[in-house]
Amino acid sequence: MKKRHFINLIVFVLVLTFAALNYYLRESTITKSRFLMETLVEITATSTNKHQEQIIEKTFDLMENYDAKFSFYRKGGKLWKINHNFADTFFIDNDFYQMLSLGKKLYGDTDSLYD
Repeated sequence: MKKRHFINLIVFVLVLTFAALNYYLRESTITKSRFLMETLVEITATSTNKHQEQIIEKTFDLMENYDAKFSFYRKGGKLWKINHNFADTFFIDNDFYQMLSLGKKLYGDTDSLYD
């Protein structure tokens, strides 16, 4: 009889361990959308990370920041100011310089197909 109890205990512990592992390693999918860059942007994340929603919100905030900085149609943005500035020089930050450098490189690499 003791052997049977021992086997039942082992089976119970294995089932409990499997259930706990399944619970902690489960994936969840979250989809959020926001109107950015003059269009509806939708982000879907599937992960075991419990902070998906905060990560998606931070991504939207980053996109909004880039849109404000690099948008040519958004009045008052950095690129809009450069396009509407008549001065010979204009101060830009490092992010803006890197983006312009990448654009110039892509323009040259694609024989002006990408501008």
